[in-house]
Amino acid sequence: MCGFFGAAKDKPLDLNSNWIKTGTEKIIHRGPDAQGSWVSENNNVLFAHNRLSIIDLSADSDQPFLREDLGLAIVFNGEIYNFKILRSEILKHKINLITSSDTEILLLSYHLWGEDFLKKIKGMFSFAIYDLKENKIIMARDIAGEKPLYYQYKDNTLYFASELKALIHDEEIPAILDPLSLKDYLRYGYVSGDDCILEGFKKLEAGSILIFDFEKIVVQKFWNLPNSKSNKRSSKDLIDELDSLLNKSIEQMLVADVPLGVLLSGGLDSSLIVAIASKISSEKINTFTISFPNNSSLDESQHAALIADYFGTNHNVLEANPDQLIEKLAHICSFYDEPIVDSSMLPTWLVTNLVSKHCKVAIGGDGGDELFGGYIHYSRLSACQKIAKLMPITLRRLFIDQILDRIPKGSNGRQYIDCLKHNLNKKMPIIARYFDSDEINLLLPRLYDFEKDNDFFIDIPDDLNGDIVQAATRHDFKNYLAEDILVKIDRASMSNSIELRAPFLHKDIIEFAFSNVPSRYKSSPFNKKILLKKLAKRYLPASFDYKRKQGFDVPIDEWLRQGRLRVYFEKIMHQKDCIFDYKYLTKLLEDHDSGVNNGERLFSLLQLQLWINTYDVDTKNVYMPKHTIS
Repeated sequence: MCGFFGAAKDKPLDLNSNWIKTGTEKIIHRGPDAQGSWVSENNNVLFAHNRLSIIDLSADSDQPFLREDLGLAIVFNGEIYNFKILRSEILKHKINLITSSDTEILLLSYHLWGEDFLKKIKGMFSFAIYDLKENKIIMARDIAGEKPLYYQYKDNTLYFASELKALIHDEEIPAILDPLSLKDYLRYGYVSGDDCILEGFKKLEAGSILIFDFEKIVVQKFWNLPNSKSNKRSSKDLIDELDSLLNKSIEQMLVADVPLGVLLSGGLDSSLIVAIASKISSEKINTFTISFPNNSSLDESQHAALIADYFGTNHNVLEANPDQLIEKLAHICSFYDEPIVDSSMLPTWLVTNLVSKHCKVAIGGDGGDELFGGYIHYSRLSACQKIAKLMPITLRRLFIDQILDRIPKGSNGRQYIDCLKHNLNKKMPIIARYFDSDEINLLLPRLYDFEKDNDFFIDIPDDLNGDIVQAATRHDFKNYLAEDILVKIDRASMSNSIELRAPFLHKDIIEFAFSNVPSRYKSSPFNKKILLKKLAKRYLPASFDYKRKQGFDVPIDEWLRQGRLRVYFEKIMHQKDCIFDYKYLTKLLEDHDSGVNNGERLFSLLQLQLWINTYDVDTKNVYMPKHTIS
């Protein structure tokens, strides 16, 4: 687990040691154990790397890693979970190995199988390989998007990095706010796809490969979500397969040459991981949970204790104070190259900060909701689809419009009422949404006058036959998981120099969940995570509460009504360089105080303004003459 950056050009790069030194320092949190850089013989390729040593702690595995005999160089961030299996295959080809690391295995896999090697790799990763013989750069990113990779192609020069801050300290690579991506952020809470909130930059999308031959860039997908199979397998058959896959995934993720622990919230996903890890490991598993002793609404430590006691783990309860989060807010936001609207980033940062004092690798339950139907909106969408069948759409629209006129924007449940106006066999609403086009025009009156659009609804692909649960879980996997959840996890953990692994996001489990598990075993109007709960009953104590859904959360609505966070919000928004309209901000606060839960929406604005301040982002594109963008 590491951080890297670099550049490549068809001519010698105009580089100096200060540029490399500053870029390395900007992301040293991703790899404080070793730093290194390498420039090709003709000075047209730079690789720089910060290492967090997890597998093979020797200096032989430091990066940039070179196999000069093969004409290959690599910088790599992540873990290859099946590297031992690949190692055995590589040894059959009589290739000499000089380390026991997964980095060398990744590089040699490319050497043996070319660009098709990505079909063999199972892990979380982003990397850049320079093939000196073919004279090309190959970059790729894992199928879920666990590890980040940004790039910019400018003046026939390719710049790339794990985090933008490694690049934008240079005057030649300015940080300018992109207005269309800003709109994306304000609508959905993240910037989707390959877009970036900074002008001129791109994200390499999950499951994609980029090839640069020093004349052009080609980006293509090497993996896509599998089609859903129409099968009639029994629930027992599916449970047995999931049981086997999850055991294999956790077994691979328990491999480390440094101390390792499991984040235990007391919810279903983390409890199941602890149960299986305890069975597999020959030693006591270290588990960690956070306790808020002065705030009972946040303190769920008793539920984690039930699981820890049942499986006899070496349990650590780490006490925390919510005020710590507010004090650290600007510091936490500084690790996000692109802001995201997710207040749970605060306790996620806190728990990884506390765990980093005890171990270097942690395992969490991320991905279980998207793969196995754990979010409440899957159940509600399923229910809405059934309700919609009871009344003709023209009649529905007549009643719904009248109801919506009486419900303030941002109110809980408003989006579900709104979705009943549509044909839910053809259209699916995006539930996680914040500001519509009208509100964005009020927030940023000097920005473009955005047209009203229907971006809050997407087409359900014909091959899903109106299966709204399948459509929603697939959309969330590609968007919410990749652009919010995994960004939150990566930046929070790496800011504290800790590697966080997610067993549910093993390639085999992802493909199983989307190809073999039908919606009836994921979510229904009255149940969630149906298959996963059936599996958990093989492992968890009878007293376990399956109705609870617990993560690491904070009461953001309460905090933004009174107390230190409210004071801090008003202080930041009163600054003269605040980009938002003060009159509309005041209205949002007044609505919030009157009972409309605008907490996450207000947090989105605070997060964005803090990010602009931290990175000294040029916002000139916000102040443009009004015109329409489609």
